[in-house]
Amino acid sequence: MKTLGIRKNTQKRKERLLEFELNQEQADRLHGPVGLYIGALTPSEIAVSSLAEVMAIKYSISVPKKNSFFWFA
Repeated sequence: MKTLGIRKNTQKRKERLLEFELNQEQADRLHGPVGLYIGALTPSEIAVSSLAEVMAIKYSISVPKKNSFFWFA
């Protein structure tokens, strides 16, 4: 699966947010990489993956951490 947003860059972004008077809780709201794992490869599939994560967050559905899926082991 192709991902939008590399974990290392996401961590760096969070660190920079803390420099701008955001607290840790606010910085932790930044999600990355974007999207749920659905095996997406094409741009339209990646869009579906990203929107699926947005919808899950909107409706307070628990989304597993990216590394907790058994197929990432």
